[in-house]
Amino acid sequence: MPPALAAWGTAAVMLHAPPGRAAGTVIAALLTAGALLVGRGRLTGRGRATAHAVAAVLLCVAAAAGSAGLHGADLRRGPVPALAREYARVTAEVEITSDPGSPGPGSAATTWPRRPY
Repeated sequence: MPPALAAWGTAAVMLHAPPGRAAGTVIAALLTAGALLVGRGRLTGRGRATAHAVAAVLLCVAAAAGSAGLHGADLRRGPVPALAREYARVTAEVEITSDPGSPGPGSAATTWPRRPY
Protein backbone atom coordinates (compact mmCIF):
# COMPACT_ATOMS: atom_id res chain seq x y z
CA MET A 1 0.00 0.00 0.00
CA PRO A 2 2.76 2.58 0.73
CA PRO A 3 4.21 2.40 -2.84
CA ALA A 4 0.78 3.06 -4.36
CA LEU A 5 0.08 5.95 -1.99
CA ALA A 6 3.49 7.43 -2.73
CA ALA A 7 2.87 7.13 -6.48
CA TRP A 8 -0.56 8.80 -6.30
CA GLY A 9 0.70 11.59 -4.05
CA THR A 10 3.73 12.24 -6.24
CA ALA A 11 1.63 12.30 -9.39
CA ALA A 12 -0.75 14.81 -7.84
CA VAL A 13 2.08 17.11 -6.78
CA MET A 14 4.21 16.78 -9.93
CA LEU A 15 1.39 17.42 -12.38
CA HIS A 16 1.70 21.19 -11.85
CA ALA A 17 5.43 21.25 -11.04
CA PRO A 18 7.98 22.71 -13.44
CA PRO A 19 9.76 20.12 -15.61
CA GLY A 20 13.07 20.67 -13.78
CA ARG A 21 11.55 19.77 -10.43
CA ALA A 22 9.96 16.63 -11.87
CA ALA A 23 13.27 15.57 -13.46
CA GLY A 24 15.11 16.27 -10.20
CA THR A 25 12.63 14.16 -8.27
CA VAL A 26 13.04 11.27 -10.70
CA ILE A 27 16.84 11.40 -10.51
CA ALA A 28 16.95 11.76 -6.72
CA ALA A 29 14.49 8.90 -6.16
CA LEU A 30 16.33 6.59 -8.58
CA LEU A 31 19.73 7.34 -7.07
CA THR A 32 18.47 6.84 -3.53
CA ALA A 33 16.69 3.58 -4.43
CA GLY A 34 19.83 2.37 -6.21
CA ALA A 35 21.99 3.19 -3.19
CA LEU A 36 19.59 1.31 -0.92
CA LEU A 37 19.58 -1.76 -3.16
CA VAL A 38 23.36 -1.77 -3.60
CA GLY A 39 24.02 -1.29 0.12
CA ARG A 40 21.56 -3.94 1.27
CA GLY A 41 24.28 -6.61 1.33
CA ARG A 42 25.53 -5.25 4.65
CA LEU A 43 22.06 -5.41 6.19
CA THR A 44 20.50 -8.42 7.84
CA GLY A 45 16.94 -9.64 8.23
CA ARG A 46 14.60 -6.80 9.03
CA GLY A 47 16.97 -4.13 7.71
CA ARG A 48 17.08 -5.80 4.30
CA ALA A 49 13.27 -6.01 4.16
CA THR A 50 13.01 -2.35 5.12
CA ALA A 51 15.53 -1.39 2.43
CA HIS A 52 13.50 -3.30 -0.17
CA ALA A 53 10.26 -1.63 0.93
CA VAL A 54 11.75 1.87 0.87
CA ALA A 55 13.36 1.18 -2.52
CA ALA A 56 9.97 0.06 -3.86
CA VAL A 57 8.39 3.29 -2.63
CA LEU A 58 11.16 5.35 -4.21
CA LEU A 59 10.89 3.53 -7.54
CA CYS A 60 7.13 4.20 -7.58
CA VAL A 61 7.81 7.85 -6.75
CA ALA A 62 10.29 8.06 -9.65
CA ALA A 63 7.86 6.48 -12.11
CA ALA A 64 4.97 8.69 -11.01
CA ALA A 65 7.10 11.85 -11.09
CA GLY A 66 8.32 11.05 -14.59
CA SER A 67 4.87 10.26 -15.90
CA ALA A 68 3.17 13.27 -14.30
CA GLY A 69 6.03 15.56 -15.31
CA LEU A 70 5.74 14.51 -18.94
CA HIS A 71 1.96 14.84 -18.85
CA GLY A 72 2.18 18.31 -17.30
CA ALA A 73 4.76 19.41 -19.85
CA ASP A 74 2.49 18.20 -22.64
CA LEU A 75 -0.42 20.22 -21.22
CA ARG A 76 1.68 23.41 -21.23
CA ARG A 77 3.04 22.94 -24.76
CA GLY A 78 2.06 24.96 -27.81
CA PRO A 79 0.06 28.16 -28.29
CA VAL A 80 -3.28 26.99 -26.87
CA PRO A 81 -2.43 27.16 -23.13
CA ALA A 82 -1.07 30.71 -23.48
CA LEU A 83 -4.19 31.80 -25.35
CA ALA A 84 -6.42 30.14 -22.76
CA ARG A 85 -4.68 31.99 -19.92
CA GLU A 86 -5.47 35.27 -21.70
CA TYR A 87 -9.09 34.25 -22.43
CA ALA A 88 -8.33 35.06 -26.07
CA ARG A 89 -10.80 34.55 -28.90
CA VAL A 90 -9.42 32.40 -31.67
CA THR A 91 -10.64 31.70 -35.17
CA ALA A 92 -9.37 28.39 -36.50
CA GLU A 93 -9.64 27.08 -40.02
CA VAL A 94 -9.57 23.28 -40.00
CA GLU A 95 -9.55 20.84 -42.91
CA ILE A 96 -10.54 17.24 -42.16
CA THR A 97 -9.01 14.86 -44.67
CA SER A 98 -10.19 11.52 -43.26
CA ASP A 99 -12.03 9.93 -40.36
CA PRO A 100 -9.43 8.46 -37.97
CA GLY A 101 -12.05 6.26 -36.27
CA SER A 102 -13.27 4.67 -39.47
CA PRO A 103 -11.62 1.38 -40.46
CA GLY A 104 -10.74 0.80 -44.07
CA PRO A 105 -13.06 -0.95 -46.55
CA GLY A 106 -13.29 -4.70 -46.15
CA SER A 107 -12.12 -4.77 -42.54
CA ALA A 108 -13.90 -6.91 -39.98
CA ALA A 109 -15.50 -3.87 -38.37
CA THR A 110 -17.27 -2.88 -41.58
CA THR A 111 -18.24 -6.34 -42.88
CA TRP A 112 -19.39 -8.12 -39.73
CA PRO A 113 -22.05 -8.46 -38.42
CA ARG A 114 -24.18 -7.84 -41.46
CA ARG A 115 -27.51 -6.26 -40.77
CA PRO A 116 -30.46 -7.36 -42.92
CA TYR A 117 -31.87 -4.05 -44.11
